[in-house]
Amino acid sequence: MTKQAAKAVSATAWNFLGNATRALAQFTIGILLARLLAPQDFGLAAIAWLVIGICNLFADFGITASIIQKKELSAEDISYAFTFQTVGGLVLMLVV
Repeated sequence: MTKQAAKAVSATAWNFLGNATRALAQFTIGILLARLLAPQDFGLAAIAWLVIGICNLFADFGITASIIQKKELSAEDISYAFTFQTVGGLVLMLVV
């Protein structure tokens, strides 16, 4: 296995571990809240989770991945990414 392939396998494993940990935490929190909240309150929380999850899908706009892929970043690139994500987050907030 080449060094690059080993890095890819390692990154995939860490990504999987992070996603599995996040899913387990969300599941545990969901169970705890289901036990503590009334059904109507839990339904409201579930709707809020859904809206937040959908917004998180659009919040990044792929900017993070593009910054990671670029070999050399200028101050202009970082400024553009920060501005775009800030404005995008504000627009999502206003829409919601």
